[in-house]
Amino acid sequence: METAFRKIDIDQYDEDVLQESELYDADPRDPSKILEEAKQRQVSVRTSLARNDVVGALSTILENAPYGPNADQAKVWDKHFMRSYCGSS
Repeated sequence: METAFRKIDIDQYDEDVLQESELYDADPRDPSKILEEAKQRQVSVRTSLARNDVVGALSTILENAPYGPNADQAKVWDKHFMRSYCGSS
């Protein structure tokens, strides 16, 4: 039994369809640099949490966050750390 509602993608014919690439400019940084910055932020966040500076830790996590299609590994890293941060607070 076919589970798809339509057999063709009718959105391809829509002139006003919004593409993901139109939502934002891609992060110009190299993906390895983005990942390295995410790992460095983790150290800063742990330091802030050790000083009981929860607001500072959250601010550090959210500043210069990775975005775009070339930063998938860094986004996963940040998301995992953010979940562990929220779970520990």
